[in-house]
Amino acid sequence: MKIFKYGKMILAGLLVLCLCIPAVAAEVPSEETAVDAYEMFDEVSEGIDTIREIHFNVTYVEDPDVVAYIERMKKNSKVQQTVQEDAPDPESWWKWFDTLPIDHSMYVSQRYVMEWLETKYMTIPKEDRSFLAYNLLRVDSPGTNLTS
Repeated sequence: MKIFKYGKMILAGLLVLCLCIPAVAAEVPSEETAVDAYEMFDEVSEGIDTIREIHFNVTYVEDPDVVAYIERMKKNSKVQQTVQEDAPDPESWWKWFDTLPIDHSMYVSQRYVMEWLETKYMTIPKEDRSFLAYNLLRVDSPGTNLTS
């Protein structure tokens, strides 16, 4: 039994030795290597986003019902009044809105914004709207891109 006990201890020691030697022998990466790796990761991420965007643009077909819904909501007097009253710069907000894709599963889209306005924002009492942390009507300054 003692042999079995010592055998386990020897195996455990060898395992620790095998795991530690590569860690000690491994070269510590320099700061430049870490920066290079981070930049490469950033480039790969951008490439993946580009591939997804290309795939979306190739496979996406606008749903006529969604387009009709957005047009109907843009003409809705309550929506127009809400944007006019609550957006700091309504003209810039509409310009920003028009730059959005009609419908997109990954990014903010016109459909998402209109559904948010209709089902969330406009259902909140006016006096409570200023307390919202998430407010798509608050464009900080003209040209601000809310999708990033």
